[in-house]
Amino acid sequence: MNNYRRPSLKAVSTFEAAARHESFKGAAEELFLTPSAISHQVRQLEEHLGVNLFHRLSGGLAITDAGAAYLRMLSPAFAGIDDATRQVMELEYSDQLTIRTPPGFAKRWLLDRLPDFLKACPDVDVKVIATSEVLDFRKKNIDIGIYYGRSIWPGHVVRPLLSERVLPMCSPAFKKQAGKLRRPADLLKFTLIHTERNLVTWKMWFADRDVSALEDLRGVCLDPSELAIDAAVRNIGIVLESDMLAAQELEKGALVPAIENSESEIVSYYLVYPEEYEGLPKVAAFSDWITSLANADLLK
Repeated sequence: MNNYRRPSLKAVSTFEAAARHESFKGAAEELFLTPSAISHQVRQLEEHLGVNLFHRLSGGLAITDAGAAYLRMLSPAFAGIDDATRQVMELEYSDQLTIRTPPGFAKRWLLDRLPDFLKACPDVDVKVIATSEVLDFRKKNIDIGIYYGRSIWPGHVVRPLLSERVLPMCSPAFKKQAGKLRRPADLLKFTLIHTERNLVTWKMWFADRDVSALEDLRGVCLDPSELAIDAAVRNIGIVLESDMLAAQELEKGALVPAIENSESEIVSYYLVYPEEYEGLPKVAAFSDWITSLANADLLK
């Protein structure tokens, strides 16, 4: 076996067709070759294997026991090739790019801009997985992840995208009814809207401002962020959320800062992908596209 050489795949394919038809002429018609060419390829394969695959009879061909055994072993392989070929031919795109992103970022920032990428890279089929689950490239077959918060990613390329301010917000009607809200402690008198998956919680926000009575925080818990933001618009309470995720509501005046000129927490989004993916055209194209857009947003 040390001197083993794989036979010509052309010769193997020719044998498989001749064996199915039990005829060099039938194989020649299928493969658009001459019977002589088929015979020549089969003879080369027999010499390579060291066994006869066919009996050449005056009335035609008869497959040998060795040839029949070889055909039985080859048939599943050819069936697999045919199946794989059909599946590839049914694909509309050459590449699929799988992106994992937090749900809020996907809906509030990425989806509005994604058509531009699809237009620029028409051969790439994009799959977006919007989830707050832990980012795991190997388990989910993810090409690129958009990560929220601070983390260390050894063996990965990490590119900063956007930063957001996390601040208390409420509807103008709620703020008018609440009266003057000058200090963080003033918020404790009202319903607070909590979002469990956010990196900055009400408890952390108050603690950073040396506000006590944290065990008695009143409120309602709503996930995801979009639902919490909508609850604040509907006058349910005060939400601690991202100014980027609530950009539309802030711009329209549906939400306003609960406390004017209050300090806000800064949290960032990062683009992350394994170092070995860096040379992939689809990853490079998306990475360059999204970082360029993010930089443009920062300059606004």
